[in-house]
Parts: sequence; C-alpha cells; structure tokens
Amino acid sequence: TTTTSTMTTTTTTTTATTTTTPTTITTTTTTATTATTTTTTTIATTTATSTTSTAITLPQTPKLPSLFCFALVMPQGPELALIKSHFMRRAGIFGCNDQVVFSSGGHIALGVAGNTTFHTLPVPKVVMTKGNVAIPGQTTNSWLNTKLFMKVFEAILHDGRLWMHDWVVKVDADAVFFPDRLRKHVAPLTGHNGTDAMYVRNCGKNPYIHLMGAIEVFSKQALQTYFDNKWKCESQLLWQGWGEDYYMEHCLDHLGVRYVDDYKLLGQSGCEFAPCSNGWFAAFHPFKDVNSWWQCWSLSTGQNQPQLV
Repeated sequence: TTTTSTMTTTTTTTTATTTTTPTTITTTTTTATTATTTTTTTIATTTATSTTSTAITLPQTPKLPSLFCFALVMPQGPELALIKSHFMRRAGIFGCNDQVVFSSGGHIALGVAGNTTFHTLPVPKVVMTKGNVAIPGQTTNSWLNTKLFMKVFEAILHDGRLWMHDWVVKVDADAVFFPDRLRKHVAPLTGHNGTDAMYVRNCGKNPYIHLMGAIEVFSKQALQTYFDNKWKCESQLLWQGWGEDYYMEHCLDHLGVRYVDDYKLLGQSGCEFAPCSNGWFAAFHPFKDVNSWWQCWSLSTGQNQPQLV
C-alpha cells in the first residue's frame, strides 16, 4: 500500500516577475534549519600520465534543503552544448549544493572553475533502441534507456556524495531548472533528523506515468532503499521495454517507497503545462537548444538573456 500526500499550490502570474504562494502539504512535516556546510564539486583532472578525481569548491552559498543533482549527456550534440552553457553561468544543476554530469564519452571538459577544469564522469556505453508502444511490453516510443540509467545510478552510488545531502535530483539537460524553487517545494518534506524514504511524482494528467524524467526528485533514503533492494526490481519487473522514468516509478512502488504528488513542479505539455513566466514551477521542458533554453530562463527570472561566448 502506497500512501499519497497531496501538494496544493497557488500561483499568480503577471509578467516575467511573479508573485508566488508557497506550497501547502497535507502531511505533518518538519522544515530543516539552516546549517553551514561546504559545497564541493567533483572534477576529473587529467595529467600526462593519469586521470584522477578531485574536489573543488564552487562559488555558491550553502543552502537547505541540500540538493545533489546529476545529469547524463551524450558525448556530442545539443545536450553537451546546453550543459556547457549552464556551467558557464552556474545555472541549472550548477545551482545545486553539489552536482555531477555523466557521459558515455568519458572525461569531457565542460568549463573552468577557478584554475581547474570541470569534466564529465564516465559511465559505460549501453546499446539502446527506441521503443514502440504497439509492441506488447513496451511503454514508450522514446529510448529504452533503463539499462543505461541502472549504470548511472551505480556510478552515483560509487561516487558517494549523495549521502551528504537531503535530496537527489536527476535533471535532463533540456529542462530549464531552478534549484532554489525546488528547495521551496521540498522544504516542508525535509525533517531535522532525516527525510523519510519518498519520491516526488510530477505528472498528474498522464494516466500511464506519473514520474516524468525531465526532473526526478528522490530523498536519499529512497535511494538507500533502491540500492539495498534493486535486485528485486531487476529480477521481478519486466523492465526491458520501459524508459528509465517509468522504471524508477514502478521500482520504487514495488519496494514500498511512498510518493508525494507535486503537479506544480514540472511545466511540460502532456502533464501540467506552465509558461516559462511562471515563478513557482521549478522546471520547464523541453528546450533543446541553447537559445530557447536561455529565453525560457530569462522569461522565468525577469532577467535579460545572458550573452554566452
């Protein structure tokens, strides 16, 4: 039996500058208090003889609830250009307390932080095909990428930094994402002594899937349950014809992890559409090229679109 907490929000939108009313959640929760922490980002530093990982501090103020954010990008193409532009302006996942970008292309330079270069971290290459919902057992016409993201979550576990944070957030590169807004959404769910195992469902209008992969929000306790018991999902669910978001929703449900519905988290056609000018939604999707991504960012923040060079 899965317990659902209903999240209700009220948003007033005028221009690019918006007035928002914080979320109300029907469950009783405790909000985390402020603490001083050290924010680090893992990079790969390449020398003439070897490749190693080290940590650098990005110039950002530690904030609570703390977010560990990650993205997976292809080694070439629009995703790579998008994530490089985010790094340049410390936008998207680079506004989280800590972050990592994975790629099957190995250690790809995204930009310079201080006097050190920030690189992607490698994940194994996985052969993928596109699904076809006309075929029994296949639930998407997009990529059947569950196996690849199993490898990504293994890499996150190996990396280990997720345990230092309250929430783990997967964000697609083409999602315009605002970490500070997400903190407002999850703050009422974040307890002083640790957050319960839970994940956030973000799509209420699609009857087949309620966790859309553009942004996936998990408490670290939910991922602890996943890592301890993922063998049950891998062996007991018929996941080979699924996309990774459909898999994670059904796997966590299978393991008894509870969910919270927040249908004002992601603005996406087919779920809860919201214009970029909305100041409460934490992500908008999809914006697949650098110019349209930053146009949405500008509309949502009321700031001029930055010049990216």
